[in-house]
Amino acid sequence: MRKKNILSLFIIISLSFSGMMISVLGQSTYICKVKAGDQVILELLEVDEYYLIMTEEELGSKRKYQVSNISEEADSFLVEVKIWAVIAADETFNNNPDSTDIYNLTKDPAKLPDSTPVLLCPANSYLSEYVSGATDIYLNITSDGNTIKAYYWPFTRYFTYDSNGFISELKLTNNTALLERWGSKGQSSTIPGYDLSIVIGLTTIAGLSLVYIWKKKTLK
Repeated sequence: MRKKNILSLFIIISLSFSGMMISVLGQSTYICKVKAGDQVILELLEVDEYYLIMTEEELGSKRKYQVSNISEEADSFLVEVKIWAVIAADETFNNNPDSTDIYNLTKDPAKLPDSTPVLLCPANSYLSEYVSGATDIYLNITSDGNTIKAYYWPFTRYFTYDSNGFISELKLTNNTALLERWGSKGQSSTIPGYDLSIVIGLTTIAGLSLVYIWKKKTLK
């Protein structure tokens, strides 16, 4: 009887661990981690002096994105984002945005819209699938982790996202120099959390381990 209980316990723990590893190594679906109210302010951190003349911007200039609404459809998430245009470092954003856009973030990464400030998660595999599934011969893109690079001769644009899939850096280069780099000044208001399936798996293993130890002591 005792051996039977130990075997049952071992099977349960193995199943819990397997579920956890599947989540870590091969998530089959993508989720939206940003929440309504999340926002990010990007600040102009680096700029080429000649490019600065053309854009009439200055170091410290800032732009703002704020998620205002999220709805889930069968095959996508519709994410509404309020956007504030570039202002000077010493200026304050207006209460009302300059524009509001709705991004259709499809659960199939191959249909990702171009130049979006938000992504589904995990962002790195979402971008990787998007790049590998791209069929437009005129679209020259690559990805590296949470960054996607888009080549528009003679420029290269870099879009980097945080762990919640919110834009955290924008960069523009040409063949020889960095033209401008915008970095995250205010992080998303939602603190990145742990994957729920991992937490459940670890909790299950810990709980069953305690039960096993308790039963082992009582049987002595």
